[in-house]
Amino acid sequence: MALVLDGTTGVPVTTVTGTLPVANGGTGGSTSTGTGAVVLASSPSLTTPALGTPASGVLTNCTGVVATTLATRQATTSGTAFDFTGIPSGTKEILVMFVGTAISTTSNYLLRIGDATSMKTTGYLSESGRNEGTSVNSTAGFILTSNIGASQISSGIITLTLQNSSTWTWAQAGVLNATAGPCHTSGGSISLVSELTQLRITSVAGDAFNAGSINIQYRS
Repeated sequence: MALVLDGTTGVPVTTVTGTLPVANGGTGGSTSTGTGAVVLASSPSLTTPALGTPASGVLTNCTGVVATTLATRQATTSGTAFDFTGIPSGTKEILVMFVGTAISTTSNYLLRIGDATSMKTTGYLSESGRNEGTSVNSTAGFILTSNIGASQISSGIITLTLQNSSTWTWAQAGVLNATAGPCHTSGGSISLVSELTQLRITSVAGDAFNAGSINIQYRS
């Protein structure tokens, strides 16, 4: 005997149209609650999780991400000084890269750093030496070479590292080669009035450069 459930037999009947819900044994969707809503639909919409601080943005300004920036290379085939400005707040390390650089005289390379007010020209604790024993000192900047010959081609990397963010103290170390002589090593330190924003590559005597290029790379 066939039983027709039309409500006349005392059995409650609910009319269902469309997709039968999961709760009634169908394939539709419904949600349940717990620590969060659990989506049971066959094709749920996904919610993007929170990323932390900041909640969104370019990865270079997100918490814990080290941002590295390469500046615009400057040719050193002429001129006496080369400035890199606009170094951003939060910078903790700078690489100064020399490639095939030369000065027309025997004047040694000099690196100076500065804040938004001025370029620092005094107070450096700096020394450079060659591996056969010759060395020179400077308080006017980070001296990078020791008794280098005129027009000697040099390449290498100078590293500046923020040592104390309360006193804006920077430490310097580097190595430059010379085509007609030994390598030149250097080291030193200086404290600024405020945060570093610029640096300058020049020479002790302010003489002209005549070959190569220089660039910097900085990171937070």
